[in-house]
Amino acid sequence: MAIIMVIMIMVFIKINIVFILNRNVIKHNINGRHRTIGHHIEDINFDIFSYSCFFYFRMMEFIVCFTIPFCLLFIMVIYIFFRIFFFCFCWYVFMLFILLFLFYTWYDYQDDIVLCYIMSCFSLSWFVYIYWCRD
Repeated sequence: MAIIMVIMIMVFIKINIVFILNRNVIKHNINGRHRTIGHHIEDINFDIFSYSCFFYFRMMEFIVCFTIPFCLLFIMVIYIFFRIFFFCFCWYVFMLFILLFLFYTWYDYQDDIVLCYIMSCFSLSWFVYIYWCRD
């Protein structure tokens, strides 16, 4: 069980890093720092390609970085609520407090990368909770 959790966590963090790096590369290209002056047709084609890739990666980033952690959290919260004994009650309350904090400050984050890492660490902490505080 622990090996499966470690593999899932490593894959999840790896996917987050890959999509964050890809998005930053595309943002850098959209700013036009690698284009030569005078190649207007190439610039237009490059812009169309860059923006289409940019929106694709934004969509994938949303699916990977937000939807998956929230689904995991939802499943784990259901699992925890149906347990009879809570051996790590303080950890459980602390995680709920962080969850409420994230919901109330959702629109305050200007940088999606910060929120991305917060959600990754948050889902990782739930894996740690389930592993350490199981019956």
